[in-house]
Amino acid sequence: MKIGLRRIIELSLFSTLIIALHAIESLINPTFFRLGLGNALILYLLLKKDVSSAFLTVLLKIAASGFITGSIVSPVFLAISAASMSSFAVMVIFIKVFRTGPIGASVPASCAHNAIVLISAELVIKGIFSSLFPFIFVFSIFSGILTGTAAYAIFISLKNLDTKQDVYKINL
Repeated sequence: MKIGLRRIIELSLFSTLIIALHAIESLINPTFFRLGLGNALILYLLLKKDVSSAFLTVLLKIAASGFITGSIVSPVFLAISAASMSSFAVMVIFIKVFRTGPIGASVPASCAHNAIVLISAELVIKGIFSSLFPFIFVFSIFSGILTGTAAYAIFISLKNLDTKQDVYKINL
């Protein structure tokens, strides 16, 4: 597979933005349950680009977030990685198979992510799933709608860009 300069730059840009959003969310809320606003960019990539671009970006986000939070060698990293991959799989299924929009894919992806985190926590703390599930389910719906709306806004704002124009050329 040939990767051109434009694709490398785009993937670098999206990965950097997603990692920055994740780092900011980690500072604001150090728990496992965050809004996941970086997924708005993943949704954009799935809607506008291709699955492989979005997948590479998710992998870079997982690796970088493990280093940023210092959890790369912990069981927490495995749980969050599994949750991120399940969320990505759900987004792909809802966008590519069911042909939903960003909100229709973001809500079930958020639910899947948080369900995997809760199931992982249940292995360590018995009873946490049943006690937190109602709250986390409502939070997942809220965060999914917010993230899907952000993805829609990104899609609309970037829709008017001319993709044939060489944006990397510097005119002096």
